[in-house]
Amino acid sequence: MIGYGKVGGWELGYNSDLDIVFMHDCPVSVYTDGKKEIDGRQFYLRLAQRIIHIFSTRTASGILYEVDTRLRPSGASGLLVSPTDAFDEYQHNDAWTWEHQAW
Repeated sequence: MIGYGKVGGWELGYNSDLDIVFMHDCPVSVYTDGKKEIDGRQFYLRLAQRIIHIFSTRTASGILYEVDTRLRPSGASGLLVSPTDAFDEYQHNDAWTWEHQAW
């Protein structure tokens, strides 16, 4: 998990959102060994979804944090959890200058 913006700069305030990007380095051929076997990519996708849910939980005082994952490669249309090599390739070949500056 990479933090961008305020969370990446350790400058969170009361109204800050969490700009985060999720990555994994799991080969396609790796599966979990639980009751319902799933591939590693699906495992990390579910883990990211659970983290987002926890961070954005509504409490009596309101939502804990607004979570923004649109800074991932290809934005909102990209994978929620990118393979590390695909993230590296995106950063080297396709990322805008501001994306390098954001983290």
